[in-house]
Amino acid sequence: MNVMIIVCNAHEESFNHAIAERVRRIFENVGNRIYYHDLYRERFSPALPQNEIDARTTEGLDKYVEKTCAELLDSDVIVVVHPNWWGMPPGLLKGWIDRIFRRGVAYRFDPFGRSIGLLNGKKAMVFNTSNTPEDTEMKLYGDPLENLWKNCVFGMCGITDFKRRNFYGVIRSTEKERAEWLNEVQDMVMEEDEI
Repeated sequence: MNVMIIVCNAHEESFNHAIAERVRRIFENVGNRIYYHDLYRERFSPALPQNEIDARTTEGLDKYVEKTCAELLDSDVIVVVHPNWWGMPPGLLKGWIDRIFRRGVAYRFDPFGRSIGLLNGKKAMVFNTSNTPEDTEMKLYGDPLENLWKNCVFGMCGITDFKRRNFYGVIRSTEKERAEWLNEVQDMVMEEDEI
């Protein structure tokens, strides 16, 4: 099985990185091929240039974009890890989605302008962190990241096998709580049929 893992947090000692590393180890330990992208470490450029908007294939595009689009298509499981910033992923990750989950790779339009997902049969997992307590977050804002990932990104691209977990109050969490959360991550990943 091929697994794509994307982590987006500037702090390399973040809980996001701990989650991504745990996921990577689990999938690697059973012999899966891993495509690992730490967007800050890679110094990914989130700007979507006009030539990429106009292009109908990945040929001739930025080598990173071309290679990563091929990895996306080759992946059976896509795992995304990021903090909740203003109810959204960090801008760097949004730019990555714009450039990689592109028309002709992740979706296309039919003659009537309706989107058709091209990533059918893949699985997706998203792990988020936030500093707001869960009851406050839900009361004030709801859960905009659930809709974004489940429907706007993965759903539009044809992925219906979707799991997500948000860890609330990370800034005030203890080492014990974070260890328990990492065990939850492990349990979610291990639930996959192939593991």
